[in-house]
Amino acid sequence: YHKLLPIKYLITSIKIANAIIEKCYKKEINDISITKLHKLLYIVYGAYFYVNDNKLFDELPAYFQYGPIFKSLQIAYKKHEFVLQGQREIGAEVVNDNDLNIMIDKVLDTFGKYSAQQLSNWSHRDGSAWSKVDKMSDFWGVDIDEDLIKGEFAKIVTLTPDNEV
Repeated sequence: YHKLLPIKYLITSIKIANAIIEKCYKKEINDISITKLHKLLYIVYGAYFYVNDNKLFDELPAYFQYGPIFKSLQIAYKKHEFVLQGQREIGAEVVNDNDLNIMIDKVLDTFGKYSAQQLSNWSHRDGSAWSKVDKMSDFWGVDIDEDLIKGEFAKIVTLTPDNEV
C-alpha cells in the first residue's frame, strides 16, 4: 500500500529554483545570479502563498542583507551541490503543475528583466516583509513570518520594480 504525499512535500525551494532557471533559459534571461534567483524564487513563493492561501513548500524565506533568501538553496549553492548553469536536463519537466508553471512564467515576464540589484532594492522597499523584519531583528538569518509575506503580497501582487526603482 502506497500512500501519496501531499504535493507540498514533493516541492522544494531547489526544485522551484531549477524550474526558474530552466524558464530563464527559454526566455533568454541571461543575467541570473544566486541573488537574482533568490528574489525571483521569493516572488514566486509570495505570489503562490497569496493566491492559494497555502505555502508553496515547507520552508520560510530568511532575512539576509540583500533580501529574502531560502536557506536550503543557499547552503546547496555554497556547497556546490546546486549550480546556476549546466545542471539541468534538457527538456526535463521540472514542475508538473500547470498553474504553478503559469505563475512562474508571469513572475519571470514581469520581474525577469530586472537586475539582482533592482530586485534586492525592491525587496527592501518600505512596507515589505523584509523591511518589517529589518526593524524587528538585529540578526541575519531569521525566518520571515508567513503573515508578513502574505500581507506583503496581498498589497503588491501587481507592483513591479518600476514603481520603486
